This record gives sequence, structure tokens and C-alpha cells, in this order.
Amino acid sequence: MVLTLDLKTCSQEIHNSIKNAKSVAAPTGPKVSVVCTVRNGEKYLRRAFDSIKRLTYDNIEVIVQDAMSTDSTEKIVKEYGFEDGYVSEPDRGALDGFIKAAKRCTGEYIVPCWADDELLPHAIGWGVYMFKVYPSCNIIYGDQIIAGDGEPRLNKLYRWSLEDFFLQHFVPNFSSSFFRRESLVKLEEDLEVFDHDEYEFWLWLGARNNIHYQPQAVSVFYVHQDSNWKKPGYAIALKSGRLRAVKRFIDLNPCPGIFTATQAQGIESTYIFIIGHEIMCSDTAEQCLPMIQELEKVWEGDVRIEWIISALLKTIEGGSTKYCQAIINLMREVARKTAMKT
Repeated sequence: MVLTLDLKTCSQEIHNSIKNAKSVAAPTGPKVSVVCTVRNGEKYLRRAFDSIKRLTYDNIEVIVQDAMSTDSTEKIVKEYGFEDGYVSEPDRGALDGFIKAAKRCTGEYIVPCWADDELLPHAIGWGVYMFKVYPSCNIIYGDQIIAGDGEPRLNKLYRWSLEDFFLQHFVPNFSSSFFRRESLVKLEEDLEVFDHDEYEFWLWLGARNNIHYQPQAVSVFYVHQDSNWKKPGYAIALKSGRLRAVKRFIDLNPCPGIFTATQAQGIESTYIFIIGHEIMCSDTAEQCLPMIQELEKVWEGDVRIEWIISALLKTIEGGSTKYCQAIINLMREVARKTAMKT
């Protein structure tokens, strides 16, 4: 069993983050359910299972949710002795599979480990300790190391803010997130109103629960050739669902008097997120042109935004993707400052 992450190639920042997390990890405590969702994951599943076998916490159950794989996934599950917690049934994606699996969990806490992710050995003990330190919180998330596409780097996030998340300034790393089981059970009453999209999942969790961010590394995300989020068109496909999520959240208003962001800001941020992501994943930003034109209509009349859009269009014509990203960052900052003023 060999970790994908080679610590010899890691920065001092990563070493320090791992060291700090390991120093507080509990060796035992309440039962923790580790949920692995998979569909045709034979290429990467052993990496995830090896990391689960390496966990230093001694009171876990492993729940494997398989979306009707047609490869050797089931054989690998049995090879590792995880068949008792194995179910294969149709789902609408990894998040839907995770929610289905959560209903079968018996642990006090639930930790996801996607089939192409790795939990660091101290991860579970770290999560249990953090719940003791922050007893009013139902969800705690940490940092994730990204490996496989160059030098490993630490994906550092931000302190939880429902409004910042609504405006799509960041997304918690799923395999660095730890849930009290009760928080997911309570979420069932909201399941009928959303599309099982990860963005809307976190919106409703944030509306119903206290969430804490602890900046320490607890998992590894390995970038590989099958990673959907790196493929051009991935974010564009999310547009309609995210716009529905924004409208539903504002219409249902689960946090009256507390949540002040507007639907218009949510729509603007959705376009910014999609355009920025597509530029990051493409050699050219030309395919974003229709999105930028839609954004122009949304923000029509704002001189600052019109200038930014104009500069972005000129940059696309010149083929400078790097400068496009700089403009996207500026757009994000404008949106953030606008939200803070309202």
C-alpha cells in the first residue's frame, strides 16, 4: 500500500499542515462511518481503499455506495473485505450516492472518501478531536492536498460564510469534510426541493447548521485524466442547475433576517464562476463568449462591469488566456465588494 502523495516532493507548508493535524488526532472514540461512492472506479479505487486501511483511528465502519458499476469494482470491494457495507444501486451522481449511503451509516460522524481521493492516516482522529473542540458545530472541514498534476500543493480554503459560499467564492473539499450524522438526517426534509447538486447541498447545510473550517490538511485529491472538473464544458453544464438553486434559496428564504445576499448577486456570481472555471480548463476562452454575452445583459448599466467585460472580450480575441484569468479575478473582487456594501 503506497500513498500517491510522496512527502519528499511536498513543500514545507504541506509538512507543517500535516504535522499540526496529526498532533491533535484522537486514536479512538465514537464510531465513524467512512463513505466511499464509486462508479466504474477500478482505476483508482485501490488508492482510496489503501488510505482507509491506513487510518490510525480504530473505530470505523466502511460504507461503499456503488452506482451499478460494470467493471471490477465489486471484486475490489471484496478483495479489501468491505463487502458488508457494500450496496450497488442506481443514483444521480456521487452526491446522491453519498446521501443514500448516509442512511445506512451507524456512526456518530460521517466522512466521505470519493473513489479517486485519499484520506490521510490522521484524518478521522483529527475530525473527532475537532468535534470535541467545537461541540456546537455539525460540520467541520479542513484543507486538501492536490497531487498528480505537478508539484503537490495545499488547497487552502476560507472560514465558512454562507453568503460567501452563496456567491461561489469557495467550495469545501468534500473528502476533507466531516459531518455529524444528525445533520444529514435533518437535511432529508430539504432533499425534495433541490437537484442533488453539491452547491445546493452545501447551501442548505449552511442554512441549517453551524459549520467550522480548520486550516489543516486531512485528505489528498489526485488529479487524473478522468477528472471531470478539469474538462472544458464541465462548469457550463452546471449553469441551469446553479441558477435554479440560487432562485430556490432566495425564494424559500431559510435564513430570514440573517442572509442578505440577493438573487441578482447570486446570478452574477454563477456566471463569474462558470467563465472563470472554463478559462482555467481551456487553452482558449472563446467557448465562454456566449456566457460572457449573457453576463453583459445581467450587468447592463454598470460602468465598471461593462469595462471588465469589454476587456475580457478583447483578450479572448487576442488569445491571452492568462490575462483572461486576471480579469476574472477582478470580476470576483468587484462582486465581493458589491455584496459587502448591500
